[in-house]
Amino acid sequence: MRSRLIAVLLVVVLLAAVALWTPSTEVLAADTTCNSCADCTSKLASGTWDTVTLTTDISNHGGTCIGLIHSESNVVFDCDGHTIDGDDTAIDPDHGITMMHGTGNTIQNCTISDFSDGIYLYDATSHVVTGNTLTSNESGIEIGWSDSNDINNNTITDNYNGIEISNSNNNTIDTNSVCQSEHLDFNLVSGTGNSGDNNTCDSPDGWNDDGTTGCTNICAGTTTCNSCSDCSSKLDGSSDSVMLTQDINNHVGTCISFGASKVEFDGNNHQIDGDDSGTDYGITMNGRSGNTVKNCDVRDFQYGIHLTGSSGNTVSRSTANSNTDDGIHLHNSSGNTIAVFNEANSNGRYGILLSSSSNNDVYFNDTDSNNNAGIRLSHADSNTITFNGVQDNNSTNAWGIYLYSSDSNTISSNNVVGNYYGIKFDNSHSNTLNSNKVCSN
Repeated sequence: MRSRLIAVLLVVVLLAAVALWTPSTEVLAADTTCNSCADCTSKLASGTWDTVTLTTDISNHGGTCIGLIHSESNVVFDCDGHTIDGDDTAIDPDHGITMMHGTGNTIQNCTISDFSDGIYLYDATSHVVTGNTLTSNESGIEIGWSDSNDINNNTITDNYNGIEISNSNNNTIDTNSVCQSEHLDFNLVSGTGNSGDNNTCDSPDGWNDDGTTGCTNICAGTTTCNSCSDCSSKLDGSSDSVMLTQDINNHVGTCISFGASKVEFDGNNHQIDGDDSGTDYGITMNGRSGNTVKNCDVRDFQYGIHLTGSSGNTVSRSTANSNTDDGIHLHNSSGNTIAVFNEANSNGRYGILLSSSSNNDVYFNDTDSNNNAGIRLSHADSNTITFNGVQDNNSTNAWGIYLYSSDSNTISSNNVVGNYYGIKFDNSHSNTLNSNKVCSN
């Protein structure tokens, strides 16, 4: 009788233990690891796993790496600090990670570089993007047609655009560091109700953190200025970047002067306006190297942007219109880059002038409606002039592109249309001319 009672009690104890025990395989079944783009994508799309964790770096991948395009939802992709690196060849748009049509996914702890978009959300709702580092992409994070996502605590540096938002609403963007973008830290194309706080950026493009204009913080190494004298005094090398915070109107004399090399001046798309008289420059550097001028709107000076005796500088995404002589003027300067969506229009002489200057690159600029020529080279050798729009420089005897006593230059793939004359070589030798459209002049 006693042994039977003991047996019954043992059975009861075992049944209770079974009822209370949860097999470890049920916990582990929610998580898995992956080691390649295809492996990670397959496991994320399977619907089997709650969390997929990358276990190794991925280098020099061609095309999109991680792609969820069929409404996959409620899954976490954790790179665990590993890198996803593209091949830096954006023949077709490629993404480090793209998620389309889904809801409730998380992307975290990834380092992503060398894609068209580091992270791309399209028609995505209630995703979380957190703790990622995005560098050297066309856009660090692009959000398109996507609502109510949470973008927080990411480091986004050295991309063309930092965060790009188009047709997207009610997203929360908090505590991100978005710095050193070639174009814009925030590129706001369209959308309403997007908000956030405690972000760090220099070029917000209309983005405003809660309760302030622009981002709460500026990027490390950046200082701001609000006048010609203030900007010039700060371009002394003590800061990596100096950013203008307001328009300057009807200034008398030269405005911005670089006092050092290897400094960036960001006009932040503000206007720098002269008084349309005298010998003066909107922005000038003399004997400087390694400087950058970007996002400036310079007008009504003798020369809008002026470089003399300077090398290895870059002028990009700036406007130099309606100056009495030249929009952009280089004298005795070599190895500079005047490129990427500059406008030098409606100036009294030339849109861009290279005088006694060699080995400069001039590409992807518009030089329209100038009185004497869109682009002029004078005693300027071994320059590359390519992919420029040179149109409607149609005053009497005006030229689209005019070379005088200039040798061994390359003039290619320019659109030279609607000028009084097209392209002229005057006492110029051994120049290369190819793939230009020269019509209706």
